Amino acid sequence: MYPSACLPSWIDFFDESLAGTKTYLLIYPKDAFGNNVSLVHMRTEDYFTLSTSYSNGIAAEIFNLVSIIWNESGYLIIEFTPTIAGRFLLHVYGDNQTLNGSPLPFSVTPGWLIAL
Repeated sequence: MYPSACLPSWIDFFDESLAGTKTYLLIYPKDAFGNNVSLVHMRTEDYFTLSTSYSNGIAAEIFNLVSIIWNESGYLIIEFTPTIAGRFLLHVYGDNQTLNGSPLPFSVTPGWLIAL
């Protein structure tokens, strides 16, 4: 797998989520020649990392990383839970290299307030 050739994308191209709910990022794994790579036996937890920033570049700690798994179609799914609302940029890295198309803009809207 060649990190700078991998393509991150929002599942269903929907770049808005609700604070406190699971959000999913899809990664199309590719090799150095741009060919699809599927189900490589490697530790994906250490290989792929995420970070966020506000649109002005200031770092933001806004999510809890939940899991990184291969789906049945041979793509990687990164699951995380944003914890605060706002407009952000999601930086996606593989083996400490920025993935092609990163950072991805996205919005997090406030979650529902439940009165007890």
